[in-house]
Amino acid sequence: MADAFDPAFVTLFAELVERVSDAGLIEDLPPGGTFEQRTINGREYWYHRAYNRATGKDTVRYVGPATVALSARIDRHRSLKPDIRGRRQLVSTLKRAGFPAPDAFTGEVIAAMTRAGLFRLRACLVGTVAYQSYPALLGLRLPAAAMRTEDVDIAQFHAIAVGIGEAAEPLLARLKEVDASFAPVPSLKSPVLSSALRNARGYRVELLTPHQGAEERGDDLVPLPSVPGLGAQPLRFLDYLLYGEVPTVVLHGPGIAVNVPAPERYAVHKLIVATRRVGAGRLKAAKDAAQAGSLIEALLATRQADLLRDAWDDAWGRGPQWRQALTRGRARLAPEAAEALAGVVEPGAV
Repeated sequence: MADAFDPAFVTLFAELVERVSDAGLIEDLPPGGTFEQRTINGREYWYHRAYNRATGKDTVRYVGPATVALSARIDRHRSLKPDIRGRRQLVSTLKRAGFPAPDAFTGEVIAAMTRAGLFRLRACLVGTVAYQSYPALLGLRLPAAAMRTEDVDIAQFHAIAVGIGEAAEPLLARLKEVDASFAPVPSLKSPVLSSALRNARGYRVELLTPHQGAEERGDDLVPLPSVPGLGAQPLRFLDYLLYGEVPTVVLHGPGIAVNVPAPERYAVHKLIVATRRVGAGRLKAAKDAAQAGSLIEALLATRQADLLRDAWDDAWGRGPQWRQALTRGRARLAPEAAEALAGVVEPGAV
Protein backbone atom coordinates (compact mmCIF):
# COMPACT_ATOMS: atom_id res chain seq x y z
CA MET A 1 0.00 0.00 0.00
CA ALA A 2 1.13 3.57 -0.68
CA ASP A 3 2.98 5.50 2.01
CA ALA A 4 1.25 8.17 4.05
CA PHE A 5 2.39 11.78 3.93
CA ASP A 6 3.74 13.30 7.10
CA PRO A 7 0.68 14.54 9.06
CA ALA A 8 2.30 17.96 9.36
CA PHE A 9 2.17 18.37 5.57
CA VAL A 10 -1.42 17.13 5.44
CA THR A 11 -2.26 19.87 7.93
CA LEU A 12 -0.43 22.40 5.75
CA PHE A 13 -2.50 21.34 2.76
CA ALA A 14 -5.71 21.83 4.76
CA GLU A 15 -4.47 25.32 5.67
CA LEU A 16 -3.78 26.07 2.01
CA VAL A 17 -7.30 24.99 1.03
CA GLU A 18 -8.73 27.32 3.66
CA ARG A 19 -6.58 30.26 2.57
CA VAL A 20 -7.31 29.75 -1.14
CA SER A 21 -11.04 29.59 -0.36
CA ASP A 22 -10.77 32.81 1.63
CA ALA A 23 -8.92 34.52 -1.20
CA GLY A 24 -11.62 33.51 -3.68
CA LEU A 25 -14.08 35.89 -2.04
CA ILE A 26 -11.64 38.70 -2.77
CA GLU A 27 -10.09 37.77 -6.10
CA ASP A 28 -13.12 36.27 -7.87
CA LEU A 29 -15.68 38.96 -7.00
CA PRO A 30 -15.93 42.72 -7.66
CA PRO A 31 -14.76 44.97 -4.81
CA GLY A 32 -17.38 46.14 -2.37
CA GLY A 33 -20.94 44.98 -2.76
CA THR A 34 -23.03 42.76 -0.54
CA PHE A 35 -23.79 39.06 -0.22
CA GLU A 36 -27.35 37.77 -0.41
CA GLN A 37 -29.01 34.35 -0.15
CA ARG A 38 -31.47 32.98 -2.67
CA THR A 39 -33.68 29.91 -2.45
CA ILE A 40 -33.70 27.79 -5.60
CA ASN A 41 -35.63 24.51 -5.72
CA GLY A 42 -35.75 24.43 -1.94
CA ARG A 43 -32.00 24.97 -1.42
CA GLU A 44 -30.12 28.07 -0.27
CA TYR A 45 -27.34 29.65 -2.34
CA TRP A 46 -25.10 32.67 -1.87
CA TYR A 47 -24.83 35.45 -4.48
CA HIS A 48 -22.82 38.67 -4.51
CA ARG A 49 -24.31 41.97 -5.69
CA ALA A 50 -22.09 44.93 -6.64
CA TYR A 51 -22.63 48.18 -8.52
CA ASN A 52 -21.00 48.34 -11.97
CA ARG A 53 -20.00 51.92 -12.75
CA ALA A 54 -19.50 51.15 -16.45
CA THR A 55 -23.08 49.99 -16.98
CA GLY A 56 -24.79 51.88 -14.19
CA LYS A 57 -26.40 48.64 -13.04
CA ASP A 58 -25.86 46.04 -10.34
CA THR A 59 -23.86 42.93 -11.21
CA VAL A 60 -24.97 39.73 -9.50
CA ARG A 61 -22.54 36.80 -9.36
CA TYR A 62 -23.00 33.27 -8.06
CA VAL A 63 -20.83 32.38 -5.05
CA GLY A 64 -21.87 28.88 -3.99
CA PRO A 65 -24.24 26.70 -1.93
CA ALA A 66 -24.99 28.04 1.55
CA THR A 67 -22.81 25.56 3.41
CA VAL A 68 -21.71 26.19 6.98
CA ALA A 69 -18.12 26.80 5.83
CA LEU A 70 -19.04 29.28 3.10
CA SER A 71 -21.52 31.12 5.29
CA ALA A 72 -18.87 31.52 8.01
CA ARG A 73 -16.37 32.74 5.42
CA ILE A 74 -18.84 35.34 4.17
CA ASP A 75 -19.45 36.52 7.76
CA ARG A 76 -15.77 37.45 8.06
CA HIS A 77 -15.06 38.38 4.43
CA ARG A 78 -14.10 41.99 5.20
CA SER A 79 -11.14 40.79 7.25
CA LEU A 80 -9.86 38.37 4.60
CA LYS A 81 -6.63 39.01 2.70
CA PRO A 82 -5.40 37.49 -0.58
CA ASP A 83 -1.92 36.64 0.82
CA ILE A 84 -0.61 35.50 -2.58
CA ARG A 85 3.01 35.30 -1.44
CA GLY A 86 2.17 33.14 1.59
CA ARG A 87 0.07 30.79 -0.52
CA ARG A 88 2.87 30.43 -3.08
CA GLN A 89 5.22 29.45 -0.27
CA LEU A 90 2.77 26.81 0.97
CA VAL A 91 2.42 25.40 -2.55
CA SER A 92 6.21 25.18 -2.94
CA THR A 93 6.58 23.48 0.43
CA LEU A 94 3.94 20.88 -0.39
CA LYS A 95 5.45 20.14 -3.80
CA ARG A 96 8.86 19.61 -2.22
CA ALA A 97 7.21 17.20 0.22
CA GLY A 98 6.05 15.09 -2.73
CA PHE A 99 2.47 16.23 -3.14
CA PRO A 100 1.50 15.84 -6.82
CA ALA A 101 1.15 18.93 -8.96
CA PRO A 102 0.30 19.37 -12.63
CA ASP A 103 2.99 20.23 -15.15
CA ALA A 104 3.43 23.96 -15.68
CA PHE A 105 1.36 24.12 -18.87
CA THR A 106 -1.57 22.17 -17.39
CA GLY A 107 -1.41 24.39 -14.33
CA GLU A 108 -1.75 27.48 -16.52
CA VAL A 109 -4.67 25.89 -18.39
CA ILE A 110 -6.48 25.22 -15.10
CA ALA A 111 -5.71 28.76 -13.93
CA ALA A 112 -7.27 30.07 -17.16
CA MET A 113 -10.41 28.07 -16.40
CA THR A 114 -10.51 29.67 -12.97
CA ARG A 115 -10.17 33.16 -14.44
CA ALA A 116 -13.09 32.35 -16.73
CA GLY A 117 -15.14 31.49 -13.63
CA LEU A 118 -15.82 27.83 -14.45
CA PHE A 119 -15.11 26.37 -11.01
CA ARG A 120 -16.99 29.14 -9.23
CA LEU A 121 -19.97 28.08 -11.38
CA ARG A 122 -19.55 24.46 -10.18
CA ALA A 123 -17.77 22.95 -13.15
CA CYS A 124 -15.76 19.89 -12.10
CA LEU A 125 -12.36 18.58 -13.18
CA VAL A 126 -12.60 14.94 -14.22
CA GLY A 127 -10.09 12.43 -15.54
CA THR A 128 -6.42 12.17 -14.65
CA VAL A 129 -6.03 15.81 -13.60
CA ALA A 130 -8.67 15.13 -10.93
CA TYR A 131 -6.87 11.91 -9.92
CA GLN A 132 -3.73 13.97 -9.27
CA SER A 133 -5.60 15.79 -6.50
CA TYR A 134 -6.46 12.69 -4.45
CA PRO A 135 -3.10 12.09 -2.73
CA ALA A 136 -3.46 15.45 -0.97
CA LEU A 137 -7.11 14.79 -0.07
CA LEU A 138 -6.38 11.29 1.25
CA GLY A 139 -2.95 12.00 2.74
CA LEU A 140 -1.39 9.09 0.82
CA ARG A 141 1.05 8.78 -2.05
CA LEU A 142 -0.51 7.18 -5.14
CA PRO A 143 1.37 5.63 -8.11
CA ALA A 144 2.83 8.37 -10.30
CA ALA A 145 2.51 6.30 -13.48
CA ALA A 146 -1.28 6.69 -13.35
CA MET A 147 -1.04 10.51 -13.26
CA ARG A 148 0.35 11.28 -16.74
CA THR A 149 -1.97 13.12 -19.10
CA GLU A 150 -2.03 15.40 -22.13
CA ASP A 151 -5.52 16.77 -21.76
CA VAL A 152 -7.95 18.35 -19.31
CA ASP A 153 -11.61 17.36 -19.09
CA ILE A 154 -14.20 19.47 -17.29
CA ALA A 155 -17.83 18.56 -16.69
CA GLN A 156 -21.02 20.16 -15.50
CA PHE A 157 -24.63 19.12 -14.97
CA HIS A 158 -26.93 20.81 -17.47
CA ALA A 159 -29.41 21.61 -14.69
CA ILE A 160 -26.69 23.42 -12.74
CA ALA A 161 -25.62 25.35 -15.82
CA VAL A 162 -29.22 26.53 -16.26
CA GLY A 163 -30.05 27.02 -12.58
CA ILE A 164 -27.11 29.24 -11.66
CA GLY A 165 -28.29 31.92 -14.08
CA GLU A 166 -24.81 33.19 -14.88
CA ALA A 167 -22.28 32.57 -17.63
CA ALA A 168 -18.53 32.21 -17.39
CA GLU A 169 -16.24 34.32 -19.54
CA PRO A 170 -15.51 32.75 -22.96
CA LEU A 171 -13.13 29.87 -22.27
CA LEU A 172 -11.37 30.08 -25.63
CA ALA A 173 -10.33 33.67 -25.00
CA ARG A 174 -8.87 32.74 -21.62
CA LEU A 175 -7.01 29.73 -23.05
CA LYS A 176 -5.53 31.90 -25.79
CA GLU A 177 -3.87 33.89 -23.01
CA VAL A 178 -1.95 30.68 -22.25
CA ASP A 179 -1.37 29.59 -25.86
CA ALA A 180 -2.63 31.59 -28.83
CA SER A 181 -2.86 28.42 -30.94
CA PHE A 182 -5.86 27.06 -29.01
CA ALA A 183 -8.83 26.68 -31.38
CA PRO A 184 -12.15 24.81 -31.47
CA VAL A 185 -12.03 21.22 -32.70
CA PRO A 186 -14.61 20.76 -35.49
CA SER A 187 -17.35 18.33 -34.58
CA LEU A 188 -19.22 15.96 -36.89
CA LYS A 189 -22.05 15.95 -34.35
CA SER A 190 -22.87 19.64 -34.67
CA PRO A 191 -22.23 22.20 -37.44
CA VAL A 192 -22.16 25.13 -35.01
CA LEU A 193 -20.89 23.74 -31.70
CA SER A 194 -17.60 22.29 -30.54
CA SER A 195 -17.04 20.56 -27.22
CA ALA A 196 -13.23 20.59 -27.42
CA LEU A 197 -10.41 23.09 -27.79
CA ARG A 198 -6.93 22.06 -28.93
CA ASN A 199 -3.60 23.80 -29.38
CA ALA A 200 -0.99 23.31 -32.12
CA ARG A 201 0.79 20.49 -30.33
CA GLY A 202 -2.40 18.54 -29.69
CA TYR A 203 -3.10 19.47 -26.06
CA ARG A 204 -6.84 19.15 -25.63
CA VAL A 205 -9.47 20.69 -23.32
CA GLU A 206 -12.91 19.09 -23.49
CA LEU A 207 -16.26 19.95 -21.95
CA LEU A 208 -18.52 17.08 -20.85
CA THR A 209 -22.02 16.76 -19.41
CA PRO A 210 -24.13 13.79 -18.25
CA HIS A 211 -26.26 12.14 -20.92
CA GLN A 212 -29.94 12.98 -20.75
CA GLY A 213 -32.94 12.47 -22.98
CA ALA A 214 -33.71 9.89 -25.63
CA GLU A 215 -31.22 7.19 -26.55
CA GLU A 216 -31.05 8.20 -30.19
CA ARG A 217 -30.06 11.79 -29.29
CA GLY A 218 -27.52 10.81 -26.69
CA ASP A 219 -24.48 11.78 -28.78
CA ASP A 220 -25.64 15.25 -29.85
CA LEU A 221 -23.60 18.07 -28.34
CA VAL A 222 -25.42 19.98 -25.61
CA PRO A 223 -25.12 23.77 -25.23
CA LEU A 224 -24.52 24.85 -21.63
CA PRO A 225 -25.72 28.38 -20.75
CA SER A 226 -22.88 28.76 -18.24
CA VAL A 227 -20.16 28.13 -20.86
CA PRO A 228 -20.85 30.42 -23.84
CA GLY A 229 -19.55 29.49 -27.26
CA LEU A 230 -19.05 25.79 -26.53
CA GLY A 231 -21.12 22.64 -26.48
CA ALA A 232 -20.63 19.72 -24.12
CA GLN A 233 -20.22 16.07 -25.03
CA PRO A 234 -22.90 14.03 -23.21
CA LEU A 235 -21.61 10.85 -21.59
CA ARG A 236 -23.44 8.02 -19.88
CA PHE A 237 -22.59 7.27 -16.24
CA LEU A 238 -21.21 10.82 -15.78
CA ASP A 239 -24.09 11.91 -13.56
CA TYR A 240 -22.97 9.30 -11.04
CA LEU A 241 -19.41 10.67 -11.05
CA LEU A 242 -20.36 14.31 -10.58
CA TYR A 243 -22.80 13.82 -7.70
CA GLY A 244 -21.43 15.40 -4.53
CA GLU A 245 -18.30 16.97 -5.98
CA VAL A 246 -15.48 17.91 -3.57
CA PRO A 247 -13.68 21.29 -3.43
CA THR A 248 -9.89 21.13 -3.31
CA VAL A 249 -6.78 22.99 -4.47
CA VAL A 250 -4.43 22.29 -7.37
CA LEU A 251 -0.78 22.96 -6.48
CA HIS A 252 0.11 25.59 -9.05
CA GLY A 253 1.04 29.22 -8.48
CA PRO A 254 -0.63 30.43 -5.27
CA GLY A 255 -3.01 27.45 -5.40
CA ILE A 256 -6.06 27.06 -7.64
CA ALA A 257 -9.48 26.31 -6.17
CA VAL A 258 -11.21 23.55 -8.18
CA ASN A 259 -13.93 20.93 -7.81
CA VAL A 260 -13.25 17.21 -8.30
CA PRO A 261 -15.41 14.08 -7.97
CA ALA A 262 -15.51 12.34 -4.60
CA PRO A 263 -12.64 9.81 -4.67
CA GLU A 264 -14.88 6.83 -3.92
CA ARG A 265 -17.13 7.68 -6.86
CA TYR A 266 -14.11 8.27 -9.08
CA ALA A 267 -12.85 4.76 -8.25
CA VAL A 268 -16.15 3.05 -9.01
CA HIS A 269 -16.73 5.13 -12.14
CA LYS A 270 -13.30 4.17 -13.50
CA LEU A 271 -14.24 0.49 -13.21
CA ILE A 272 -17.25 1.20 -15.43
CA VAL A 273 -15.33 3.36 -17.92
CA ALA A 274 -12.60 0.74 -18.29
CA THR A 275 -15.13 -1.70 -19.77
CA ARG A 276 -16.27 0.79 -22.43
CA ARG A 277 -12.88 1.44 -24.04
CA VAL A 278 -12.52 0.00 -27.54
CA GLY A 279 -9.75 0.01 -30.13
CA ALA A 280 -6.91 2.36 -29.23
CA GLY A 281 -8.77 3.23 -26.05
CA ARG A 282 -7.84 -0.11 -24.54
CA LEU A 283 -4.54 1.37 -23.41
CA LYS A 284 -6.52 3.85 -21.35
CA ALA A 285 -8.57 1.00 -19.90
CA ALA A 286 -5.49 -0.31 -18.11
CA LYS A 287 -4.89 3.16 -16.70
CA ASP A 288 -8.54 3.38 -15.60
CA ALA A 289 -8.23 0.09 -13.71
CA ALA A 290 -4.93 1.15 -12.15
CA GLN A 291 -6.42 4.41 -10.88
CA ALA A 292 -9.50 2.60 -9.54
CA GLY A 293 -7.38 -0.01 -7.77
CA SER A 294 -5.09 2.57 -6.19
CA LEU A 295 -8.02 4.56 -4.86
CA ILE A 296 -9.83 1.49 -3.55
CA GLU A 297 -6.77 0.52 -1.51
CA ALA A 298 -6.21 4.11 -0.39
CA LEU A 299 -9.81 4.51 0.78
CA LEU A 300 -9.53 1.36 2.86
CA ALA A 301 -6.18 2.42 4.29
CA THR A 302 -7.72 5.72 5.40
CA ARG A 303 -10.73 3.96 6.97
CA GLN A 304 -13.26 5.14 4.42
CA ALA A 305 -14.67 1.71 3.58
CA ASP A 306 -18.21 2.92 4.30
CA LEU A 307 -17.94 5.62 1.64
CA LEU A 308 -16.61 3.13 -0.89
CA ARG A 309 -19.39 0.66 -0.04
CA ASP A 310 -22.07 3.32 -0.42
CA ALA A 311 -20.64 4.42 -3.78
CA TRP A 312 -20.54 0.82 -5.03
CA ASP A 313 -24.08 0.09 -3.81
CA ASP A 314 -25.39 3.23 -5.52
CA ALA A 315 -23.91 2.16 -8.85
CA TRP A 316 -24.91 -1.51 -8.40
CA GLY A 317 -28.51 -0.54 -7.76
CA ARG A 318 -28.87 1.42 -11.00
CA GLY A 319 -29.73 -1.53 -13.18
CA PRO A 320 -28.42 -4.51 -15.18
CA GLN A 321 -26.10 -2.49 -17.46
CA TRP A 322 -24.41 -0.96 -14.45
CA ARG A 323 -24.01 -4.30 -12.72
CA GLN A 324 -22.56 -5.90 -15.84
CA ALA A 325 -20.04 -3.06 -16.23
CA LEU A 326 -19.05 -3.20 -12.55
CA THR A 327 -18.55 -6.96 -12.70
CA ARG A 328 -16.39 -6.70 -15.81
CA GLY A 329 -14.48 -3.74 -14.39
CA ARG A 330 -13.73 -5.54 -11.15
CA ALA A 331 -12.18 -8.36 -13.16
CA ARG A 332 -9.61 -5.88 -14.51
CA LEU A 333 -8.31 -4.97 -11.05
CA ALA A 334 -4.96 -6.18 -9.78
CA PRO A 335 -5.41 -9.09 -7.33
CA GLU A 336 -4.68 -6.97 -4.25
CA ALA A 337 -7.25 -4.34 -5.18
CA ALA A 338 -9.84 -6.95 -6.18
CA GLU A 339 -9.41 -8.69 -2.84
CA ALA A 340 -9.70 -5.39 -0.99
CA LEU A 341 -12.93 -4.53 -2.81
CA ALA A 342 -14.39 -7.99 -2.14
CA GLY A 343 -13.86 -7.39 1.57
CA VAL A 344 -16.01 -4.25 1.46
CA VAL A 345 -19.02 -4.84 -0.77
CA GLU A 346 -21.79 -7.37 -0.26
CA PRO A 347 -21.03 -10.84 -1.71
CA GLY A 348 -24.01 -10.62 -4.04
CA ALA A 349 -22.76 -7.32 -5.42
CA VAL A 350 -19.46 -8.58 -6.78
